[in-house]
Amino acid sequence: MKFFAIRIQPDVRENQADRYTEFPTLDEYKHIWNSGQKRQDGFHECVNFKNFNGKIEGYIPPNGVSIPANEKIAFIFLTNKANKKESKKYNLFDTIIGIQVGCHLTSQPCPRKDVPTELQKYLKKNASPLEYHYTTSYKNSILLENPIENASELIFPKSIYKSTWSMYPGSVREINNDSILFEVLSRIDYSISRRSPLYQKWKRIKNSFHLNLLRTFSEIEDIEYEEVANILHENKLSDFDFSSSIKKYPIPKKRSILSYNRDPNIVAGALLRAKGVCQGCFQEAPFERSSDGSLYLEVHHIKPLSEGGADSFDNVCALCPNCHKLLHLGKKDNRYNEIMKNIKEMLAKCKIGN
Repeated sequence: MKFFAIRIQPDVRENQADRYTEFPTLDEYKHIWNSGQKRQDGFHECVNFKNFNGKIEGYIPPNGVSIPANEKIAFIFLTNKANKKESKKYNLFDTIIGIQVGCHLTSQPCPRKDVPTELQKYLKKNASPLEYHYTTSYKNSILLENPIENASELIFPKSIYKSTWSMYPGSVREINNDSILFEVLSRIDYSISRRSPLYQKWKRIKNSFHLNLLRTFSEIEDIEYEEVANILHENKLSDFDFSSSIKKYPIPKKRSILSYNRDPNIVAGALLRAKGVCQGCFQEAPFERSSDGSLYLEVHHIKPLSEGGADSFDNVCALCPNCHKLLHLGKKDNRYNEIMKNIKEMLAKCKIGN
């Protein structure tokens, strides 16, 4: 299955629930269009993620890329850099907003027949009628709750292509670099947490279309706990035979783990800055390392590397194992908020991140 990145107009409607899933009102259309685009050819992508009776009917902007017509394809959608002020306000400035897989092109552009009457009349007089170019099952469509930033650089990195997407003609390009595709899919994967209402849908998509992605240690730990959680939910203490002499010896299995080449100087600097005290709870390190007797703390990236976070002093802190695990696996409750507050205050005192 081939993957294509598609740049579309930022949907800057105030009601987040309507973005890309419902037709805009005439006033919303005029606001989006006049503030974001110069050409009057219609905001076709306004319902690219709308559920049309279990089906997606999506729009592809003008482009010079050959998209195969007789095979399943996948689209990853990112917003362009129009209407910077409002786009940034809603985190829609150059961000990945969603993915659709198992798509099929229509034989020709299909005019939409379900556009609200008032909008339809306006478009007929002032722009082109709305249309769509491909379909897929609604089950194969994910509109992200948390868009992924710096999309253009992620999909079209200067380090590889020696240019920017703005220098590339058209709004569509094939993602034919395996490492870039893996990174993009991994970012999408990471952004959909196990607690997200999208999690089961995304899990089915990955299994159905064989999107085998690597995960970090903490993510694997989180996923493995699902089976344990089910057992805890269905059983009580008396259901377990603690006197049993039956012994099980697990068979080793290989794993692929997503890791990053972290700068050891950043890790060392973060540990020195902490002076043996957890920067989340202000308690001393719980023990000393057996290797060198140093106080044990773990260096945490505030914005994860897998989400595009930097390996830099303004994005790291040193935490005890309890605080570190809580930030990765715990509830975002008062304790979580207190730890994050302490970290931000620490960075402010160091005059970092302001």
